[in-house]
Amino acid sequence: KALLFSLIIMLVVYAAGLIPSPLLVLCLPFVIMGGITFSALSMIVTARVKGIDSLNYYITLVLTPLYLLSGIFFPLEGALKKIGALSPFYHTAAICQTLASGSFDGILLNGAVLSLTMCIMVFFAMLAMKKRLYR
Repeated sequence: KALLFSLIIMLVVYAAGLIPSPLLVLCLPFVIMGGITFSALSMIVTARVKGIDSLNYYITLVLTPLYLLSGIFFPLEGALKKIGALSPFYHTAAICQTLASGSFDGILLNGAVLSLTMCIMVFFAMLAMKKRLYR
């Protein structure tokens, strides 16, 4: 889903001429990694909640702040940048913004953090779901 939505947005933005850099296509693997990270995080929460109503807390208290502090909607500076850097959304957005500008600055660091976060989240999602299913 993340790949499809990102691809559609990239095509529209590129067709409109808002981002002239063809390097934007290179962010698709990172978008997939971000999607896997957040799907794993959601699986962890799904394995832990008692009922469907509890998911509202997760969306309101976790996903929305992570999304808002990703640097997509407004530039982050100071303490907000440090807090935002804890979010995989931030690293995915930073990679896409860097490639859209035609540069490669910081892609290795952001990609490494995103990869590590993805591996950790997938590991804990598998543990949480095994525990839930074997209960």
